[in-house]
Amino acid sequence: MDRQKLVQKLNSMTQRLDHMVPHANLPDSMNHQAMLELEQISAKLYLLLPDPSLSPLERIERLSRVLEDTDPNLEHLQSAYDKVKAIEERLNSLIPDKDMSSMDKINFMVEKLHKLVQGKAKIIQKLEYLGDPRVPKEAGVDLSPNLNALFT
Repeated sequence: MDRQKLVQKLNSMTQRLDHMVPHANLPDSMNHQAMLELEQISAKLYLLLPDPSLSPLERIERLSRVLEDTDPNLEHLQSAYDKVKAIEERLNSLIPDKDMSSMDKINFMVEKLHKLVQGKAKIIQKLEYLGDPRVPKEAGVDLSPNLNALFT
């Protein structure tokens, strides 16, 4: 394998997806293993319960109904109304314009992303490329820009 292909392969192997933020105090090998496990678990749960409004923990909670001697985790059994209210609250804290709907606010952020990072890359790649400068270093989470994200 030539050097360029090897570098591309290594970059694609080590690229983190935005939902797979590495733990700052763990070695890369453990972060990579956790990333693979999260991806595998999330994919399996989505295949079993493809409702896009459910998080992986909510999917697990739904599956756990078959375990009679366990208690439900009510935090993961929220109504659609409660989920929408939480989403609206977060969007309103980010964009306090009362004349914009939730969908308008999401579209506003996507449009701004496309202006900041032009080109045909996927949204996840553009977000990875930007990183998240809002996260302070002392938070122990590495969301620095991934300059290779647009090329994978």
